Amino acid sequence: MKWIKQIFGLKPDEDTVIMPPPLLKQREFANATKTNELVVSPQAVNDKKSTYTKASLNKYTKVKLEDIAKSEFGLDLDRRKKKDNLIDEILNAQ
Repeated sequence: MKWIKQIFGLKPDEDTVIMPPPLLKQREFANATKTNELVVSPQAVNDKKSTYTKASLNKYTKVKLEDIAKSEFGLDLDRRKKKDNLIDEILNAQ
């Protein structure tokens, strides 16, 4: 059973010495200098939705049309319908 535990990493070998994480961090950053705090500012959100035409939507597959409808318009399309019907539903949702 010991070798199975070693394979799955449940018990380390007795020969291997593993340093605890705090000591490891202390050694890695022993010579580091403190810098300013990291400031993360939010990016501007693009609220502008793209407009689609029947010709532009006709280039996509049914799967891609379903993804577009779900992500941009919150529609759940039925892929069993014809592609023209799916396109009409997306255009009506705009």
